[in-house]
Amino acid sequence: MNEVVCVIHAISSADMEQQIEEAVVRAQRQSTEWRRVGIVITRHSHSHFTVELDSDIPYGETHERYAEKSQETSTDEANKALPPSSMFGSTDSAPKRL
Repeated sequence: MNEVVCVIHAISSADMEQQIEEAVVRAQRQSTEWRRVGIVITRHSHSHFTVELDSDIPYGETHERYAEKSQETSTDEANKALPPSSMFGSTDSAPKRL
């Protein structure tokens, strides 16, 4: 069982910290009432987080995790398909002086 307590879209690191702290306090109150779930904070991007109650997390614990990447091809995965000369302009591994 997962129940989202808060979805956070922060505009600065200070804003992010404040919103996460407030959401965790709310989640702790609710977790204490239920006494059977823990809390998980998930980072979806540098400014997007969720705070959830999670029955897979032991009561009294708070875990942090990164969201799994979507099924879309990432830039790194796309670059792997290109030959080295396409990615860096040369197949030579020695650094070049500019």
